[in-house]
Amino acid sequence: MASKALDHFRAVLDHLDGEDRRDQLEFFSCVLAAGPEVVLELDGRLPGSRAPRALRQLAMEAAFYFPWPDWLEILARILRYESELAIFETGARALGRIGTPGALDVLRELNTMRQGADFKEILADVLTQTDPQEAFDHYLGRLLEGSANPGAANEAAQRLAALVAGPNLEALRMVAQHPDLLVFRHGLLLLAMIPTAEAAEVLADIFEDSHHEVLSDRLLKERVAQFRSLQAPDAREAALEALRAMEAGEALDAPPLIKGFLKDILAATEEGGKPGALATVFTQAMEAMHQRARRLSFAVDCSAEGLASYVKKELLDADRILDLLVMGYQEQTGREGLARALAKLVPADAGKVHQLILGGPDGAQRAAAVEVLGGREEAALLPVLLQACRDPLTDIADRALFHLGRLPGALELARTLLHSPTPQDLSLGLRLTAQRRFPELVPDLLELVRTSTREETTLQVIETLGAVGGGQVAAQLLEMLHSGQSLRIQTIVGEALMGMRDPEVALALCAKADAIKLPFLHCIAVEALGAAHGASGPAMPAQNGAMLLHQVRRSWMDRNPWALRLRVVNALVEVRMAHPETWSALADLIRDTLAEKRPPGAWSPDALHAVQGAAKEFMRRASGREEG
Repeated sequence: MASKALDHFRAVLDHLDGEDRRDQLEFFSCVLAAGPEVVLELDGRLPGSRAPRALRQLAMEAAFYFPWPDWLEILARILRYESELAIFETGARALGRIGTPGALDVLRELNTMRQGADFKEILADVLTQTDPQEAFDHYLGRLLEGSANPGAANEAAQRLAALVAGPNLEALRMVAQHPDLLVFRHGLLLLAMIPTAEAAEVLADIFEDSHHEVLSDRLLKERVAQFRSLQAPDAREAALEALRAMEAGEALDAPPLIKGFLKDILAATEEGGKPGALATVFTQAMEAMHQRARRLSFAVDCSAEGLASYVKKELLDADRILDLLVMGYQEQTGREGLARALAKLVPADAGKVHQLILGGPDGAQRAAAVEVLGGREEAALLPVLLQACRDPLTDIADRALFHLGRLPGALELARTLLHSPTPQDLSLGLRLTAQRRFPELVPDLLELVRTSTREETTLQVIETLGAVGGGQVAAQLLEMLHSGQSLRIQTIVGEALMGMRDPEVALALCAKADAIKLPFLHCIAVEALGAAHGASGPAMPAQNGAMLLHQVRRSWMDRNPWALRLRVVNALVEVRMAHPETWSALADLIRDTLAEKRPPGAWSPDALHAVQGAAKEFMRRASGREEG
């Protein structure tokens, strides 16, 4: 019976149209009837990836639906070179269903030799589903290749992240002590992913050990500096005295590193020793410290962040871990990772810890902590972020202000700060108001303009009003813009109005510039038109072309016009308006300007190139080939 089924299968193969639905059904019917013997028959017709596509696809599907070990040779041969992802995935999943040790060997071999992220993703998925522990062991072996094969090690670590579990703790504990820095780092990160209390305790031990090692290295560094200044006999005597003190119990907390260093000094200063031996001891001690520093800094940071995650998962006591992290931050044994971990766990009412964090000497640490504290979005942290807004580093202060503005009490805080008699608080309130654009505070801002006796404060308030925007603000700012104001206030008011990017406000600013008749105000008016009718705004009506040309010509008339003219040209490039006559006149004006004699340094080469480009652009717009 089997022989007849096999004969029928051969006949089907001889006339198989792999794209025909009926032939496909007949193929699978024959495979079912003939059993594993069909594999041998197919073996001679499938030399590899050069076999017909349809036959390769049918063979892979047959291996999937009938997972006989007999398929291994065919699957291995075709999948080594298969370029079509769909066929490859079917064959790989067939190997997974077969699931024998031989099938797993083929999968591992393919995972090693096949390139391409998509192919590797399929193999990793199949290996993981087939035997997670086998997959873990396989990828762990790849990870241990380390710096000798960093690509494979990094990829293996990525795969292991999806496989780590409680039973892997001991293996990863060893990996986290590996001398290869790449392996060590990945091992520590993976260990921190194991979701068990046992893994959490191991990580806590690693944090404490690493913290104490950093402190030991600091002591060693001090000892090296002390002994460098001594001659060999004096160094020997000092080392002997220090060792006697240790043995007598006077230095019970002396780390083993110090003891080893002192013994190295004794060995280097023995009679008959080499002249440069003592210097070599110092050099080797410092080199070893530098090597350890790279590991220890990462160990403290990585374990700190892992511990914070374990606390959030309720696998560790929060108070205990917080004490450890505070200890590390006080001694500065970690960096940004330690700061982030501490900021995640510190209670909102832990004022002393907040002061410790924000008063830290490392700006990068403070920045990392502020980012985490702000991300918590807890109203109770408002005073903490308020203090961070006064950080001496502008970037940190700005990020703290950003997070402060997202808290529920930001409006009332801004109002309180605006009425503070302290200039620093007032300035902070203005920044917060400008950031959040609180329209409710416009009356408070206008009152500040009326009552302020310091021009610097008035300028900042006007900038804030421009940031808030709105019809009421625009009307008030336009009213402030008159010839009786100082040039600084006129400038800042004009720029505030320009920043609103409002066509009506821009037109009103043009009228004000005509009334005051100052070239720099005409320049700002042109910039306001460019901002209002740029890419994000409506096109300027064609009937406003004469008004635009008028503003440009007025701005052109400054005593030293070159800086203003460059600003005007840059603003005009942004204006969108379909009015060829205006663009033609502007192109002529710029060409005439280019022909004028300019004082040395009036325009940089880049600026000159930009103006020349603008002239060509305006000619294109004048020709109608491109509407601005």
